[in-house]
Amino acid sequence: YRALDETLVLDDTVLTVLSTVNLSDTLLVLTSDHSHVLTLGGLATPRGNPILGTDPKPSDTDGLPYSSLLYGNGPGHTSPRSIPSNSSTGGLNAVHSAAVPRQWATHGGEDVPVYAQGPLARELFSGTVDQSYIPHAIAYIACLGPHKVRCSSSENA
Repeated sequence: YRALDETLVLDDTVLTVLSTVNLSDTLLVLTSDHSHVLTLGGLATPRGNPILGTDPKPSDTDGLPYSSLLYGNGPGHTSPRSIPSNSSTGGLNAVHSAAVPRQWATHGGEDVPVYAQGPLARELFSGTVDQSYIPHAIAYIACLGPHKVRCSSSENA
């Protein structure tokens, strides 16, 4: 629940920035330094199913319900497996199921998206890029570091 709240705050922040800057002369880059071991579970879960609820179809192995949000590790591990309900998974302090017991969930290893708008956004941030590339691309467009000379030459004035 709290992560979803933070996502809404981020959305509001991006909208505020977009309404404040001129994208013809401002590069806006949005990314993350890591993912988490969170997954959305369910087989043919119907559109509109509450994200903080349970999948309408129980597990095909033990017949028990499971929450739509699942963690690879974290404080939500129980043995035997806990039986979530829509009322137990939607609260502010709800802890969702986790496969491996840990005090806190760890970072994940998958790629994270990079969203960019503004000058050279498509040229610099299309496809998959290594995380270490991002500051170099920003330095290029901002004429920082080794790119200062390129930007101050009379050809580019």
